[in-house]
Amino acid sequence: MYRDFAEAICTEAELRASGERLGLDDYVVLRRRTITVLPVLAVIERALPEARQLDGLRNATADIIAWTNDLRSARRELEEGTDNLITVLARHHRCSLAEAAAKARTMLAGRMDDFEQGGAGGDRAELIRRARDGSLAWQRETRRNTTGSVTSGEPRRGVRALARHLAVEVDATGVVDDR
Repeated sequence: MYRDFAEAICTEAELRASGERLGLDDYVVLRRRTITVLPVLAVIERALPEARQLDGLRNATADIIAWTNDLRSARRELEEGTDNLITVLARHHRCSLAEAAAKARTMLAGRMDDFEQGGAGGDRAELIRRARDGSLAWQRETRRNTTGSVTSGEPRRGVRALARHLAVEVDATGVVDDR
């Protein structure tokens, strides 16, 4: 696991140095290997028996964390001149960064669905879920990406859409039945 991570980081560095840009499919595969999620999950699960049947959950977790990070870091990485999922999607679909960010959010929602549908695995899947949720919580709290998103010009529209979505998800006791 760590050897693959190290090789992926070297590949990423070589691509940046050469200026070569990956296509969407290649980017997604490389990003999954460079986000450090898979090595962290290996550490978390180190004392447990091997469970290859949960590789799909691990890959979904890596994608969810990587793509969430890419959404949050898009503005900073754009200013640095480095690719992330948003710029790769914009190039792949020949669309604006805002449209690419919307496509990334759709992809992210799909991977969240993949995780939920592949959740069989009992306590082990719950361990992977907790690692995912902890990383997502950290991304919300960190000040690492403070330059704003590529769509930060329309925050009110997003707030209204979220309020409309959640309005029908809250039950009489105040519980939100939604991920």
